[in-house]
Amino acid sequence: MALGGSTVVRRSTRALAIPALLILAAAPLSGQSQERIYPTGSDRSGWQTVDDPGALGIDTALLDQARDYAMNGGTPAGLVIWRGQLLYSWGDANLDLLHDVKSVTKAVGSAALGFALQEGRLTLADRAQDHLPSFGTTPASNDPAWLASVTIEHLATQSAGFEKSDGLRTDPQRCQLLTQPGTQWAYSDCGINWLADILTTSFNQDLFALLNERLFRTLGIDVPNPLDAAPQPGTDLTWRRNIYRDQTLNEVERRELASGIQATVDALARIGLLFARDGVWSTGRILPEGFLSQISQPASSIADLSVDNPTDYPDANRHYGIMWWNNGDGALQSVPTDAIWGWGEGDHLLVVIPSLDLVIVRTGLRWDTTCAGFCARYAALEPFIAPIVAAVPGNTAPQVDAGPDQSVQLPNGATLTGSATDDGLPANGTLTYTWTLESGSGATIASPSSPSTTVTFQSAGTYVFRLTVSDGVLSASDDVQVTVTEAPAPPPGGGGGGSGGGGGSGGGTGGSSGGGGGGALDWWLLAAMLLAGAHVLHARRLVPLRASR
Repeated sequence: MALGGSTVVRRSTRALAIPALLILAAAPLSGQSQERIYPTGSDRSGWQTVDDPGALGIDTALLDQARDYAMNGGTPAGLVIWRGQLLYSWGDANLDLLHDVKSVTKAVGSAALGFALQEGRLTLADRAQDHLPSFGTTPASNDPAWLASVTIEHLATQSAGFEKSDGLRTDPQRCQLLTQPGTQWAYSDCGINWLADILTTSFNQDLFALLNERLFRTLGIDVPNPLDAAPQPGTDLTWRRNIYRDQTLNEVERRELASGIQATVDALARIGLLFARDGVWSTGRILPEGFLSQISQPASSIADLSVDNPTDYPDANRHYGIMWWNNGDGALQSVPTDAIWGWGEGDHLLVVIPSLDLVIVRTGLRWDTTCAGFCARYAALEPFIAPIVAAVPGNTAPQVDAGPDQSVQLPNGATLTGSATDDGLPANGTLTYTWTLESGSGATIASPSSPSTTVTFQSAGTYVFRLTVSDGVLSASDDVQVTVTEAPAPPPGGGGGGSGGGGGSGGGTGGSSGGGGGGALDWWLLAAMLLAGAHVLHARRLVPLRASR
């Protein structure tokens, strides 16, 4: 099915002659939150496994192909997590090792920026100097006017203009501001480490401690205790002390965001699953709502910038976001455009694809050996990511049921109760419901965006209502027909020969207006009471009610 397409299911008319307000029994709604699976515990045994991939339409030959490409020297290891379950792994001897994942630290550390934005500690438009007065003052040669114009967004999107290397701890001439901020994309460990300093100051807390309290602990990721102790068996993640700058800032432990995290592939997979699901874990929301969408597309502020070193970072201005690489420009043609990844030297990868509820972790050595250090040539990624994407089933449209067809009689309305089941994709999506009137006129839908809604009618006729359900990418529809008939004609007023036309032969009290005056209203009131289960008896016979004057 084409991305963004829709399926419309039209059903034959099925009439139910029920002359009262209809309320159909609601079918259970299948929401993504009911179907999502999360790991438990704090090691790989906490993942549920996909026991029979072939039965689910998964092509294991393509997974083997990706694994063969990934196994490139060093201590290679990898996991593929699909729908919250362990689908595939390689490098079994290395799965529980701590891997120095280099710049994947940027992606993991972006969570600290998300918390700061959520709590209003800063905004992307804020000037860096407003949060850290000493920002960029070393080396002294940095232009004060340029420094004053650097924003948080510049630092997070690699457009501040700093040189690549850090090292202020040993060389005070490092971290030069080489270009005017916001005029060129240039990959810079120095710039992102300034962002680490700003976040450390904003929280007045060690970023490792911050993320351990708010992130790692909840995800079942074990860290050393104390944080800077040597890792022990069972340690899932460490974050080394700063080796490029002084180790404390205002007496607070100072970490880098450029690199420094060592982690098992299991720990990285758990972090990736959290991002794939827009920051929601089994215990509830952790990252701010919408943060994924904020970081997962190319940053518009850098789209038109030139790229420093385009040989190693071709078109980086078109597919870098906020501390994550992405495929928003479709550079990897066989990979969904919502894919994002943390990417470290040696081609360590944490790949997150929300539309497939897919997380891929890879450690090893670099594929492109022509790079002197880290480079971001997308051509090296396609042979790894594309086969895994092709191996797993894609998103399908929701299955929609608008409920059975109905018949009602004026002045009654109807209640439409629809339902939908879904495959849970994309991982960060939610089902939205929309009722529309497709045929007929004069009907009012009370709650068009709810699975259940009442409708009222002005006149008799045949009405077709359509329920469309979308998962954010694909949608499907189902129709329901409601046949509305006229109200029953009132019987003749009275019931006897009295002069008022309303009395019977026994001298009933007829209406003074003649002809059973008010009889239509009388019978409507009686009909309403009968439908409600009421009985009005007088002299062993039903008596029409009189309207008061």
